Amino acid sequence: MEKTAIDKRYVIDLLQTYKTALIKELGICRNVHLEWLRDKKMIDYNVGESSHNFYKDCKEDQLFKDFARIKSLIEPSEACMAEVTVQYAGGMVLKVVEEWLSWLEPREAETLFWLHINHDFQKKHGRFETLSYQKTADKMAVDRVTVWRKEKSAILKIIDLCT
Repeated sequence: MEKTAIDKRYVIDLLQTYKTALIKELGICRNVHLEWLRDKKMIDYNVGESSHNFYKDCKEDQLFKDFARIKSLIEPSEACMAEVTVQYAGGMVLKVVEEWLSWLEPREAETLFWLHINHDFQKKHGRFETLSYQKTADKMAVDRVTVWRKEKSAILKIIDLCT
């Protein structure tokens, strides 16, 4: 099996599926609110009220596509793949993204959280809309250039460690 090339677009696309994967792994049809826990360098969540509009963009086929890409990176056996479910695919996406975040400096991980992971399923230019560089900078109490540098550094680190 051929390994998938890791590039900036792939990293951002997978980061963007984190919230959907969490919903699938939990097996819920509810709003999930993500929070960045700066002191623990991790994502936390709480489950809100049921929302059918929110859930419409949680497409299982996209999770399977993302899982297939991950599969090409880790190359599990075919017997293992026979039992794959939507929840398993979602769990694998969560595991990979959380592993990536663990490789990063705290501010790099937080930057990726605000710029790519935490969204409300509103699409803009083919991606889920997240905070702007300026709003991320305001949240993190840094300037926009620092946010841009942290994002670039984090993505390059992920690409380097995956290849």
